[in-house]
Amino acid sequence: MNFDELWRDYATYYPAIQTSTARYVVTDPAAALASGLTPRDLDFLWPETRLFRLTGALYSAGVVMERDPKNLAKPLSDMVGRRETAGSYILADSGGFQLIGANLPVDDATRLLVLRWAEKYCDAVLALDVPSAAVYRQGNHYYKKFALALADSLASHEFLSQNRIRDTLLRLAVLQGHTPAEAEAWLKKIERFIGEFEGIAWGGQMRFDMRHVLRVLVRLARKGLLGRLQHLHFLGTSDIGYALLLTALKRALEEHLGRRIRVTFDTATPFLYGHVDLKAIVGVNWSPKRLRLHTVQFDKGTMGVADVVPMLRNSHVGQLLSMAELRRVPDRFLGWDTAGRVMLCNHNVEALTQAIIDANILADLPDNTDHLIPDNVRRARRVIRDIFTHKQPEREISFHSDALGLFARAQTQTDDLE
Repeated sequence: MNFDELWRDYATYYPAIQTSTARYVVTDPAAALASGLTPRDLDFLWPETRLFRLTGALYSAGVVMERDPKNLAKPLSDMVGRRETAGSYILADSGGFQLIGANLPVDDATRLLVLRWAEKYCDAVLALDVPSAAVYRQGNHYYKKFALALADSLASHEFLSQNRIRDTLLRLAVLQGHTPAEAEAWLKKIERFIGEFEGIAWGGQMRFDMRHVLRVLVRLARKGLLGRLQHLHFLGTSDIGYALLLTALKRALEEHLGRRIRVTFDTATPFLYGHVDLKAIVGVNWSPKRLRLHTVQFDKGTMGVADVVPMLRNSHVGQLLSMAELRRVPDRFLGWDTAGRVMLCNHNVEALTQAIIDANILADLPDNTDHLIPDNVRRARRVIRDIFTHKQPEREISFHSDALGLFARAQTQTDDLE
C-alpha cells in the first residue's frame, strides 16, 4: 500500500526514523522472518515492500552522528542511504537537539559535516539551530542563555546561506521560542532567511499555538517573504487534532500563494513506543474534547496463551503476525528481539499514519454529519481557511482565541525533537 495519494490534500506525517530500524532493515535484507517477510519488507521507503510504503520521512543528523559529528562523514548504509531517491523525500533535521544533549559544540566544523551529509543523502535540511528548550534545561551550555542560543542559530543560518553546494537541496529556516517574547526576538533575526530559503521549520513551545503561527505567517505574507516557500514543517508533534489544523493551514497557504506547499510534521513516537516502550498504536480515542491515540502495552516476556492469534488488525504486518512471532526469545523477561521490536515499530508507523488520515477524512465531512471531531477543532479550521483573505486577520484570531489556542500547552514527547 502506498500512502502518497492519500496524503495529497492533507498535512503529512513524517516519521522521525531511528537508526535501530534504519540499519536493521538493510543489514540482512533477505533473511527469513515470519509469514514469508524479510527485513527489507519493514523498510517503508522501499517501493517493493509487501507491507506499506511512505514517500516522506525525517532523518536527523543527530541520531546518525551518535555523539560524534565525524560519523556523518562515513558512508550511510541504512534505509535512507540506500533509498531510491527519485520516489521519496527525506527532510534532514540538523541534530541540534542531540548536540545540546551531548554538550557538543555548535560550530562551523559541525555545520559543514551536517550540510555535506544532507546534500549527499537528503532532499531538504534545517539550519543547525539551538532549540529554545535548551534554555530551560539544566546541564547544557545554553541553560538560561537565550541570547547565546539565538546567536549560534543565526550563525548557522548564515553558514547555510553561504555554503550550500547542491542547489536542489531545500533549506529550511528554523523558528524557535518558548514564550511570545522569545519567538518575536527570534523571528526578527531569522526573518531575512525566510525570504531567501525554500522553507520554514517550527520548533519551540510556540509552534503549538496556532494563534502565534497565523500571526507570523500573515505578517510574512504581507512582507512578501513567502514567495520562495515550498516546505513548512512542524517539529516534534503528531497530535491528531493539531494535524487537522495543519491540514487547514496547508490549504489556506496553497490558496493564497497559488501553488502546492508541502506541510509536514514529525515525531519519533512509533519507534519510541515500539523499540523502547513495547506499546502498540491501535487507533484513536474519539472524544468531543480531545483526540488521542489509543495504545496497548505489551509484556516484555515471551509468548502466553493468547499469543497464537494475529497481533493487531490495523496494519499490514499486524494482520500477518501473531504475538508469538514477535516475541521469539524463550525468555520470561526478554522475549523481544530486535526483529520483533522493528516489526512493532513498523506496525506503529502505519497505524499512526492511518489514524491521522482517518481523522482528516472525518474532519472534511459537513459539520452536521459527524460529532467525532471536537467543535473547537472544526471552528479553528474554519478560521484558518480564510485567514489570508480576511480584512482584519488579527481581530479574527483574537475573537477565536480559545479554539486557535487549543493546543498551545501541548508538550513534546520525551526524547523527541523540538
